[in-house]
Amino acid sequence: MRAFRLLILSLFVTFLYAAKDVPTIVTIDWLSQNIDNKMLVLVDLRSKDEYIKGHIENSVNIPGLKSLFDESFMMPKLDFLSDLLSDAGIDHNSLVVAYDNGDFIWVARFYWILQTLGHKNVGLFKYGYGNKIEDNFTVSKDIYTTKKRVCYKGR
Repeated sequence: MRAFRLLILSLFVTFLYAAKDVPTIVTIDWLSQNIDNKMLVLVDLRSKDEYIKGHIENSVNIPGLKSLFDESFMMPKLDFLSDLLSDAGIDHNSLVVAYDNGDFIWVARFYWILQTLGHKNVGLFKYGYGNKIEDNFTVSKDIYTTKKRVCYKGR
């Protein structure tokens, strides 16, 4: 019986500390090598107006201020977050990389929310939107829509 408990405990610990596919801090090299991965979801957390002026091609827009807080500036309700993430094409298997304007307020909040929900494969892009992005990635002004995925329903 003791061996069985140790086995269950070790499996649980292994599950909790399973290797991430996305580094916590995402570099230009990592993103360049993974930009075409079908499981990758790029999230632009700037305002819609900033997003429309230019963003990494195929990035979905989730405006940080309007989306990552409820009316009391607390964490939004699970149903709201589930719909928000599903609409952005994020599910439990997604590799998520987020960026903002370089203040890193919105990416830190977004990272925390996804980690709180148990999402292990989320990373913060090392740079905010600007020259580093424009010099290394295809930039678009088109609003990108993705296939909706089921996220966090029934948890």
